[in-house]
Amino acid sequence: MAIRKRKSTTLAHVSKMRPRHKDPIETPITTNCTDSESHYHAGVSGHPEPPPEGLAPEPSPPGQAPDAGTSSAPSPPRTGPHRQVKTGTSDVLEKWRPLFPFLLEDILFTEADPNIPGPCSSCQSPATARCIECFGRRAACVACLCKSHVHMPFHWVEVWMSTHFVKTDLSSLGLSTYLGHNALPCPHLSAKSQPSKFVVTHTNGIHELSLYYCHCPGRPTEQSQLLRAHLFPATVEYPKSLFTFALLKEWHIHTLTSKKGAYDFVRALGHLTDNGFPHSVKNRYREFSMVSRVWRHLAMVKRSGNFHGLVLPGRDPALLTVPCYTCPWPGFNLPDKWKQVPAHLSYIYRIELGGDGNFGLQKKSKHDDPNDHSLAPHQGFFVDEVKMRPYLKQIEEEDPSNFSQRRAVGFRQGRLNDLENSDILTARGMVDLQKGERFGHMDFAFAGALEGLEDLAILFTYDVACIYEVNFRQRFERQFPHLADTVKHVTMKLPRMHMLAHKELCHTVYALCYAWGAGIVSGESVEHPWSEHNQVGLSTREMSAGGRHDTLNDFLSFWNWLKVQQMSLFLGRKLKEGLIGQERTTAYFRGLTALAGPDNVSEWEQMSTDAVVVGTGSRKKVESVYLLDRNAVPSTGKVYSELCEQEITAAQDKTNQAAVGVPPGAAQMIKTALEIEDQQCSLRFRAETAEDSDTQVEDSLSGQRDRLGRSLERLRKQQLDLAGDLSTLLPTDDVNGSSNDHPEDDLIGLPSDFTPEERSKYNLHLLARQELAMRLGRAYDLLAAVQEAVKHKAAFIQHKKDNARGQKDNLRAGVPIRMAEENCKRLAKTYNFNYAKLLVLSGPDLIIPPIVATPGIAEDAVMQVPKGKKRKRDDDLSSKASSPVLPAPAVTCRGLQLIDLSKDLVARDLQKARHLGDSKYEASWIWTTPIPAGATEHDMKAWSLEVSRVDWFRARAEKDRHDENVNKLHADFRHTIKAYRSMARLWTVAGERTDTSRGAQAFAHQKAAMFLRMAQECEEEYVESRRDKLDGEKLDYSLP
Repeated sequence: MAIRKRKSTTLAHVSKMRPRHKDPIETPITTNCTDSESHYHAGVSGHPEPPPEGLAPEPSPPGQAPDAGTSSAPSPPRTGPHRQVKTGTSDVLEKWRPLFPFLLEDILFTEADPNIPGPCSSCQSPATARCIECFGRRAACVACLCKSHVHMPFHWVEVWMSTHFVKTDLSSLGLSTYLGHNALPCPHLSAKSQPSKFVVTHTNGIHELSLYYCHCPGRPTEQSQLLRAHLFPATVEYPKSLFTFALLKEWHIHTLTSKKGAYDFVRALGHLTDNGFPHSVKNRYREFSMVSRVWRHLAMVKRSGNFHGLVLPGRDPALLTVPCYTCPWPGFNLPDKWKQVPAHLSYIYRIELGGDGNFGLQKKSKHDDPNDHSLAPHQGFFVDEVKMRPYLKQIEEEDPSNFSQRRAVGFRQGRLNDLENSDILTARGMVDLQKGERFGHMDFAFAGALEGLEDLAILFTYDVACIYEVNFRQRFERQFPHLADTVKHVTMKLPRMHMLAHKELCHTVYALCYAWGAGIVSGESVEHPWSEHNQVGLSTREMSAGGRHDTLNDFLSFWNWLKVQQMSLFLGRKLKEGLIGQERTTAYFRGLTALAGPDNVSEWEQMSTDAVVVGTGSRKKVESVYLLDRNAVPSTGKVYSELCEQEITAAQDKTNQAAVGVPPGAAQMIKTALEIEDQQCSLRFRAETAEDSDTQVEDSLSGQRDRLGRSLERLRKQQLDLAGDLSTLLPTDDVNGSSNDHPEDDLIGLPSDFTPEERSKYNLHLLARQELAMRLGRAYDLLAAVQEAVKHKAAFIQHKKDNARGQKDNLRAGVPIRMAEENCKRLAKTYNFNYAKLLVLSGPDLIIPPIVATPGIAEDAVMQVPKGKKRKRDDDLSSKASSPVLPAPAVTCRGLQLIDLSKDLVARDLQKARHLGDSKYEASWIWTTPIPAGATEHDMKAWSLEVSRVDWFRARAEKDRHDENVNKLHADFRHTIKAYRSMARLWTVAGERTDTSRGAQAFAHQKAAMFLRMAQECEEEYVESRRDKLDGEKLDYSLP
């Protein structure tokens, strides 16, 4: 589990483990920062932003490849399905193709040497060898070749064997290497001394080396002599294998950028040594694994400033991670009087963190060294597991996926981490999950990320924030009392895309778009590093626990450093985009304000923007100025209440009773009938989709049918009490209660089940009006349920795309998707069945689409009685009740329509990148808000004003978020510049220490110069990017 800051720091990330993996998985916290390769600190991780568009290489002209020079003008592109796109590649390759024989001739020419046999250019002895590493490959005798290579002992040479060259190393030709005296023999070296034999691994292969140590009095140890000669020994005592610094540095960069493993790297070195017989080359994989791990750790210690004694305010000096230099950091990159900022601008000094779980960094359960611990325990991204385990045993909590606030359940556990919004992972913000994702894991990750943030307000995004914060502060007061005051200043919200998996209440209460000070942050940056780091997971899952932690610490640190390196360009690009967005949203808001008029605006400005949650349990709902008033849209409950009120009024007033014309209890009977109808639709759908051989399902269906039959019996008695004439319309067995084995096929006995002639004959018109009103409200209820179900299905599909890996995971993830798909179809068919009844009841006073046939709509789009089932009436009503004439969709979507199961049950993928032609995408009509049918002119005006009010509030919120975004980006620039300068001063002081070596002093001054240059480049980018070129110290850049 990881937490992440808004700019460059990530808090904690917990790795969710697959069931077969029993060992812990980690959770990091990250921060978004950038650093150079020579100085990256381990810390929070994030995903580097793509290079700014302004720095992208310009595309080559048509028909011309880069560096290919000019070429003939390309032919005009053809149009149509078979048109060709010229990229220039084919033109360039066609010029090379006829030259292939000549190219091979020249390449093969180098396999021999025209000067061999011949005299050596230095001593005139026969030239029999040449160096293939030196430019020009000058032929020479063996003695001169060794003499010229005393400082280059790892060059490969070739010796002519009368017919061909044979590759060998200089040691086999007699070259010896001396340490401590500029490649000359030590004066104290005995004549009888024998060289030490080593196997040395260099960037070009694996060599043998004859080496003499220095024997002067007061000489360094043999280990120090090797290291100062850029040779790293494989063991502490009696080493026989050495690795050059050049090799270790090259491998380090390769593995960080390409995720190449040590095994493949050493294997490639074997092929470089002897590509014909690589199996004959000495295998140094085991030794290299140990040395590379030590090298990783030492590089982190050196670059973090830990060895030089750098102490940053509010930060544990033992940490080796790369911090976020952009996020607010008291005493380091903030002005002295930052606490005196006006309250409405205090968000510019608020840090933003995010947490989520990753599935791609598991560890296999395998036998390895139980004593193999990390070389940097508690100095990197992982929390102290020794302290975390007792805490997990103390707390008892429910799985986050079981809470009602979250619709999409069944998500599999994995790794959790915390991250800052700037994509930088935070130190001690990652934890390993042992048995699924628990809030205790996130607590420890979050606690690690909060260290040093005691003076700051915090915005935290988490995909289950609505659940996590319920007892969050109580747990911290009990387990982390030193952070009890800090968590009081934590505001929790949902990431923008993860809200898809939550109910509508969360969409308002926990929405970033309505959160003061949030800007336009998405809260999703915690997932940015996953695609990069999951590539490492293929290697780390095989490692020991300690090796895995050390490797991940290194990779996450490198991620942070990449973010630090790119921070200036990233902020500049974002500020330019932010200024454009600010102008756009401000202009739109001004236009809506002018259209609304001063009276309405004045009234709206007095309204509170705080969301109000009313009700409890399943009836809980939210009221907000950002949502349309649901009272303006019919619902079953609302219509039922109105009809009951009319019945009460009629009972007190005989005139009203005559006007109403229906007996008391009619509304209750219709409501009960509609509930039974819903049970019938669900039962029919389940029976249609059930497998014949599934006895368990058949038993369940039998029980449901029994209960449904009893409900129908009670309904019949209620109907006959209200309208005794119904006994002549309903079949005999229906009047006495359902005797059918399939009560889901029985008629409900509402006016919509009868013909207009029958309704007129038995005086059911007024009862039909009540049914019409109830069904209209039910239509809106069902439409809302369909929308909810479609979003639920989309959440499961997105979860599968993001986290399912392999056949087992995909099969498991497919189960909830199929269930969600069935739920969507069931609700849609129920809606269509209700809509069909509306058409049966509708008259000229009901505004609905015209009743004409719609081509292309599947027949099973309406919940029909299965074919072959016996109808209960002699005159078949299926043409009216079960399969009515289907209406054509309304052009303006102002009324209700039939749901097309093949087209309408989809939600647009908001995570998919924009592409050419997607502007033609038309959302399904179910995502619009139809104007209630039968609305009067007064209702239309009230509805229009309601829509205008919501649009105005949402536009104002969007403008405010863009203003905040611009203000925060200006502040981020100032924070980053000051942080770079602070780091330059700290490294300068370290370089002036007299108790360190000249090399340590030189390294410190190198770092100081690097940070000073980064500060200067950031200042230049800040001047170029901002609108106000003169004043970059303002706090508020909002537009009026």
